[in-house]
Amino acid sequence: MKKGIMMEQHEDYAIFISKDGAIEKGRQKSDNAEIGMEVLYEPITNKQSIQGLSGEQKKALFPKVLTFTFILLLLAVPFYVTPFSNEVFAYVTVDINPSITLEINEDYHVKEIHANNSDALQIIKQIDDYKNKDIEEFIEQIMDRCEEAGLINEEKNILVGISFTTDEFPDNLSEIEDIEQHLLQNADWNIAAFHVPEEIKKRADEEKVSMNEMLAEDIHETALNELEIDTLLDEQEKEMIDSFYDEKEVEIMTLEKERDEKQTDDARE
Repeated sequence: MKKGIMMEQHEDYAIFISKDGAIEKGRQKSDNAEIGMEVLYEPITNKQSIQGLSGEQKKALFPKVLTFTFILLLLAVPFYVTPFSNEVFAYVTVDINPSITLEINEDYHVKEIHANNSDALQIIKQIDDYKNKDIEEFIEQIMDRCEEAGLINEEKNILVGISFTTDEFPDNLSEIEDIEQHLLQNADWNIAAFHVPEEIKKRADEEKVSMNEMLAEDIHETALNELEIDTLLDEQEKEMIDSFYDEKEVEIMTLEKERDEKQTDDARE
């Protein structure tokens, strides 16, 4: 996902000028995008400046590029210089067995990472190149590291909860679906990506638990009504969340039982 100004709109694609001045073909992520608007888009090809466009397209674009560039400079829009995308746009919590929360900017690039449990600390210590990495690429890296370390659940389930710092949901629903579909290319993993309301994120922070776990608790205790649940999750996602935390609870009970048995044996000795 990138951000740029839409210069032309066609049936199957649009042409954008990105924040680093490149002209790219892509598909806008908003149905309401209009020419001249700054929008999120998915490039159709890698950055190639104006390569791949016909001679006529290049000639037609040239005056438009000058016009848009002039307007940006004239209005002093902080499009190239000011690091506007450094603001936290959303928090993303990835739960496998390690639980890791990411801060991402509006380009869906990783700003910071935080461990929510001891398993996550083990994974984070192995990662030192996360800054500005695309969120999908980084989550795939987490998945690989967890698998290598044997820190995965039996079903290979992964929960990806996203809480936006703005009021743009459900406008960003398509981005959540895109992330889920991209990660599903890892065919042997079961993935659920979903929106977490801001109030649930805040309570999770206060209680120092994963916001995905807090969402699961609200569903279990019917703190959310059926309409709210259906808005946030489909049936498959609800089943995955239930299964994930049921399995986690069994693991905790097993560990506690093993600990108690060990303490009993030590006392007898």
